[in-house]
Amino acid sequence: MNQILNTDLKNSIHNSDSFIQGKDLTVEKNRTEKKSFRVQFILSIISIFIFVSLYFYSKFLLNQKENLSDTLKDNYSISQLYAKNSDTNSLSNDNSMIIGMIEIPKLSLSYPIFSSLDDELLKVAPCKFSGEMPPNSSNLCIAGHNYDNSKFFSNIGSLENGDEIFIFNQVGIKFIYSVFNKYEVEDNDFSPIEKDYQGGNELTLITCNNLNKRRIVVKAKIENT
Repeated sequence: MNQILNTDLKNSIHNSDSFIQGKDLTVEKNRTEKKSFRVQFILSIISIFIFVSLYFYSKFLLNQKENLSDTLKDNYSISQLYAKNSDTNSLSNDNSMIIGMIEIPKLSLSYPIFSSLDDELLKVAPCKFSGEMPPNSSNLCIAGHNYDNSKFFSNIGSLENGDEIFIFNQVGIKFIYSVFNKYEVEDNDFSPIEKDYQGGNELTLITCNNLNKRRIVVKAKIENT
């Protein structure tokens, strides 16, 4: 009888220990899961914060470039006023890299044009890729960034035949071009710098198509000389 009681007592103690151990394991598992969840949550918050910070920082840099572009445009206007009221038609040394302005009424676009092209200048304003400014007979090629946000040349793909583009040279003379063609080329295709319109000066606008990594090309012919 005592042996049976001792056996039952041992089984009861063993079952009780097993239950306590199982409960402890469950509690420890829950703690581990909670810690893991907290770590994942904190990492997610940090990732979101970094992403948002980078987004706003990129917007800040773009706005800084836009402000610089506006400043250059104002300086260009002042230079034209100076040129018209002086005996010289040359711009000051501070504006020697600005060769004119481009305006596209349909897109509410107005930017200075840099005389040369590199990555840093392209972040500020459109740049001359090749050709000569009017009234020189040439195919003036101008490249501009596509920021997919209406800045620079982002929307030139929406231009249609007959749309007007204005080019102002260093002394403020306005030249009117009208679009006659629009197409895309591979990024290593330099054929757009060749003249497609033989009747006079030609204007070529080039930007990236960020969807397919090709180049959007807009061709325009001069309407006044």
